Amino acid sequence: MTVQVLCARAAAAAALFLGAAGLAAAQQPANSQMMMSGPVKQACAGDVKTLCPGVEPGGGRLMQCLHQNSEKVSPKCKSALAEAKAARGGAKPMQ
Repeated sequence: MTVQVLCARAAAAAALFLGAAGLAAAQQPANSQMMMSGPVKQACAGDVKTLCPGVEPGGGRLMQCLHQNSEKVSPKCKSALAEAKAARGGAKPMQ
């Protein structure tokens, strides 16, 4: 093999790797990180403490916990979540 062929293959492999990494990052629940920051974090702090003790932050775990306990989530937290969801594209609010 020539140096040119090896370079071309290395470039193709790098592009494939970077493309796959970007796709994986896009599939991560980035909105959960966004959701549990700022006003939502303040409004839902009490709910997280009482409804989700021991749940480790990150990876959408706190949002999942709040969703699983949606009937117990405070109106203040529900309101903050609804506002954040509307701001990022209007996902279905918690009932």
